[in-house]
Amino acid sequence: MALLKVGRLARLGVPAEVITYGAVTEVYETEVYVDVNDVTGAVNVLPLGRAYREACGAEPGVLGAHEAAAMAAEFRRPLPHRTVN
Repeated sequence: MALLKVGRLARLGVPAEVITYGAVTEVYETEVYVDVNDVTGAVNVLPLGRAYREACGAEPGVLGAHEAAAMAAEFRRPLPHRTVN
């Protein structure tokens, strides 16, 4: 997998090596939460919205993975239940 920043190679390797908190925040210049799905083993990236970024009051990449996870848990809201017909 290749991760590009402004058309230049930023990271190259397998997804678990390329899709990391540090790499994604550096390339996309925003806060994200990166974790491995317990069921599938796939790497998941959750962009943290404006509320998360404003709450931390920091530049992208300042939060560590544990701090980002704690913020995500604090701000998480349950989705309304939907019935599929």
